[in-house]
Amino acid sequence: MTYEKQQWINLPNQTTPISGARLNHLETQYDEATAYTDQQIADNPGPRGPAGEIVTASARPLDPGTLPTVTLGGTPSQRTMEFGIPSGEKGESATGSNEFLRQASLYSYGHSFTTVPNSYCRPNAGEHSLRLKSLLGFADVTPNGRGATYLPDTMALALNGVRATDKSRTWPGLTTIASSDNAHGVANGPDYRDMPRGVVLIQNYLNETAYPWALTPEYLEFWKRCLRTLIATTGSKGQKSSTGAIGTTAAGGVHAWADMVATTLYSNLFPDKLLFRSNQAGDYREFRVDGDDIWILTAAGRPSSSSRQLDVYVNGVKIKSLTPAGMMAQDYVPVIAESEAANLWPVALKVSGLNAAAGTTGFKTVRVQVAPTTGWAYLSGALFPRKSPPPVFVAYEPVRRGVSDWEAKDALYRAAVNEVVAEFPQASIADLSQGWDLETMNLAGDIHPNDRGQAKITDSYAKAINETITGWTPGIAVL
Repeated sequence: MTYEKQQWINLPNQTTPISGARLNHLETQYDEATAYTDQQIADNPGPRGPAGEIVTASARPLDPGTLPTVTLGGTPSQRTMEFGIPSGEKGESATGSNEFLRQASLYSYGHSFTTVPNSYCRPNAGEHSLRLKSLLGFADVTPNGRGATYLPDTMALALNGVRATDKSRTWPGLTTIASSDNAHGVANGPDYRDMPRGVVLIQNYLNETAYPWALTPEYLEFWKRCLRTLIATTGSKGQKSSTGAIGTTAAGGVHAWADMVATTLYSNLFPDKLLFRSNQAGDYREFRVDGDDIWILTAAGRPSSSSRQLDVYVNGVKIKSLTPAGMMAQDYVPVIAESEAANLWPVALKVSGLNAAAGTTGFKTVRVQVAPTTGWAYLSGALFPRKSPPPVFVAYEPVRRGVSDWEAKDALYRAAVNEVVAEFPQASIADLSQGWDLETMNLAGDIHPNDRGQAKITDSYAKAINETITGWTPGIAVL
């Protein structure tokens, strides 16, 4: 309404006395004028001023579970901003650094969740391995993940990532001992200072849960053998080809060992491209070691293959037979091999009790010999367990979007993880699934984690690492 101005007259005139009605009139007119002005401003905005620019900002941690905050300060013409970043599952972990990791490296193996740079979060910033470096104090990070892989492929990459795109993924300790000097042998005693030291992360069964062939008992057994081989690889001093230890017990010293290096089908699967085969009973290769265990790296065959038995002798005493035939899943098609026709796969088989068999804790000779059976026998080399291997954390995976009956399929692989991890003193489990929220931690409609999901993975690994690594050990860092 139109404002009606009140004319006030001083004493001695008494025609405009102060009264309740006149005071109410003032307040009513004030409210109406204010409302009118506000409406005029809303209906007729003026021109926008120049865009502001954030020059400085600060951040402070908030308690876990709280919401992020943005606080404005300064003046209307020169604002300051303070961001409150929640800790715990909603942001960066609050677990803090670990003093025992200052000289340690972080190695990660797995599928697309583990790659760096990762296009599903902030590349070269949001990945959990880089977050763990900053959070826990690792000296450096070596991300060996490869997208669209299954665990057998990851294991083969650790053994021999020789292709241009994969060569950096080979476990660095494999090339440390690659000689044929059997007279010297490989010591299991004090670890070499140049061996890889740090923490190893393995996350690699999420892809399997989406495919029926990966849920069969045959594949699960194959998967477990591959996990054993991968952990054994990261816990070994090196791989020894034994190229100088070719012999035979056959009359005339004839041997039939043949180098399969020219077979491109297997060139990306075995360390240094070394794979030998023989159909001559008695052919052998020898390794000298002072430890109680050794891993024989051979080739697993499909159920229909005729991979020949290998007999293991220690100082001339037979202690074990290895039968790789049937150890590879029939339906598995390699991702990294050059051909779908691959019917052999690397697998490391453990031989224990060397000291008791030889009657000594010192050096003994381990002979791997072709058994008097039929077919081809395959041998690549040997892995020598370190006295102080790097700690390994094998992940329970977060829920995968679009997989029906996830709980049952996940349970199959959790049981497989539990079985294998229990066999290695240096291995532990990291549960990445606790508190996982598909709606907020995954890209919309996607199986991959966003930045919040990567932060959650960081939290889960950090918790497992800090609960496990509570002192100095040669497997983590040089003392």
